[in-house]
Amino acid sequence: MKRSLIFLNIAVAGSVLAAPRYKFVSLPQPGPDTRFGSAQDGVVSSGYGSPFNPQVIVTTPTESINVFDRFGIVGGPKIKSADTWVLPVYGVPGNPSQQNDGYIYNGKFGRVPPPSWGYETSVRVIGGGAGGWILGGSWVRGGVLRTGAIRYNAATGEMFDNAIGPHNWYSDVNSKGNFLLSASDEQIQSGWTLSWIEKANGDLVELGEGEASFINDHDEVVFSSMNAGTSGFAGIWRNGVRTFFPGFAQGDFRYGEGLSNSGLSLVGALLAGNDKRQYYLYDRDFNRFDVKSIVEGLPKNLQWTSMNIDKKTDQLYFGLRDPITNQLSIGRADPVPEPGTLAALGLGVVAMLRRRRAG
Repeated sequence: MKRSLIFLNIAVAGSVLAAPRYKFVSLPQPGPDTRFGSAQDGVVSSGYGSPFNPQVIVTTPTESINVFDRFGIVGGPKIKSADTWVLPVYGVPGNPSQQNDGYIYNGKFGRVPPPSWGYETSVRVIGGGAGGWILGGSWVRGGVLRTGAIRYNAATGEMFDNAIGPHNWYSDVNSKGNFLLSASDEQIQSGWTLSWIEKANGDLVELGEGEASFINDHDEVVFSSMNAGTSGFAGIWRNGVRTFFPGFAQGDFRYGEGLSNSGLSLVGALLAGNDKRQYYLYDRDFNRFDVKSIVEGLPKNLQWTSMNIDKKTDQLYFGLRDPITNQLSIGRADPVPEPGTLAALGLGVVAMLRRRRAG
């Protein structure tokens, strides 16, 4: 048995790595002209309707939830995990212009309590993670600048804060309890931004310039800079080394859109002279793959509007637009196992069965 398992690992590890392959899946459309929101763990947020009568639908593996009917709020949650959905901005029923921040954890709506320190502050939610983590920063009433980084656990009621620069915020967390922390000067859109990993034990690991947005379970981090007046940049921090995603020209605007535990990085771009969104996947060796070229069955006439990657499964979720009718829709692309991997798995199973019979 032990030798069979070793053979299986060697066979898989020794297979030739090829371009990732995906198969397009057309998802049920909750309504006409469906806009994509976000997705993780098989839970999808989408919406349709006018700005004055928005309908936001969250589809789980077992049910379809109208957010307004269920929770009495106007707004689209960002799905951070199956149990944790964050609400960066939601409207109060009857007065959508009154905006607040909150979350939905295990099917229950709540608001992050304002920090006890500071004057007239509330919490601006940015991200979150499994187990009820709601992440963001404090917000000065009447202004737009964050002041202190906030992380709140909806399951335990614990509240933590941190401040390194004038304005600070948390954005993501992995399964090990390591958080992404960023800080900027007063002019967020034109000044500096630095980021760190805040480990579960409180230690800080400096990542350098740029806003860190995604961390996976291997403590790899995708960062971006979208300062006004620049073309923007995106890269990954891995084992203490910062590397920019290659293949772009001067004037191309690029930004990180996601990172999976397998090491696939999703990068969005507006190429110079082209106003259509492009999306690329990078593997750990920085091979770049145009998403359109690796998804089988993708309707050729549709254009991307947005996209994200599932951290655990590598599934791609996206919004699409018909350039002729302007009709919006949502879709998914599922990874297709490589034939070599399937063959190696099959050989490993056969070897195990033979040794069991011999034993």
